Amino acid sequence: MPVDQYSDPSDNLPGNPFEDRLSAALHQAGDTFGTDRTALAAGGAARGRRRQLLRRTASRLPRGAFEEPPH
Repeated sequence: MPVDQYSDPSDNLPGNPFEDRLSAALHQAGDTFGTDRTALAAGGAARGRRRQLLRRTASRLPRGAFEEPPH
């Protein structure tokens, strides 16, 4: 197994041309991606509140409430 399988970008050694082009393309695509961070944070907070409410509700139900009755 190669010891230096992954190189540190700061060591200034020539890299794999494919990886270099791929990395540059991904960075360029990422730079053009725009989003409303406030809306993302608010959506995540709302999802977290819903999950917490579901967990709280489920913990108060009698044991086996979600199991199917025997046929």
